[in-house]
Amino acid sequence: MLISRISCAAFAGALVASFLVSGTARADAVAALVEECLVQLGMTESACECLGDSAADELSLDEQDFVLALVWGDDAMAEEIAQDLTDEEIDYSLAWMDQVPAECEFE
Repeated sequence: MLISRISCAAFAGALVASFLVSGTARADAVAALVEECLVQLGMTESACECLGDSAADELSLDEQDFVLALVWGDDAMAEEIAQDLTDEEIDYSLAWMDQVPAECEFE
């Protein structure tokens, strides 16, 4: 069930993260998202910083880790993290992945 929901989420063409950070490393999680935005999406620095700011402001630490697991393509890790998230948090994270890159790109 969760895997089908995960596979429906697009992060502007599917980023590939270089690492997954722990739940205590907020700055590292945000930095990883910004770096992957620059490398994988080729978005401008300001657009990627917008994405990072949004992740820091709008996602909990667990949601950030969940997003990074999805970006990395690690379904097993995403499933493990999802066990600690509510359905609403999962839905919010997936919606964030679908919406924020485009919003930041046009900001």
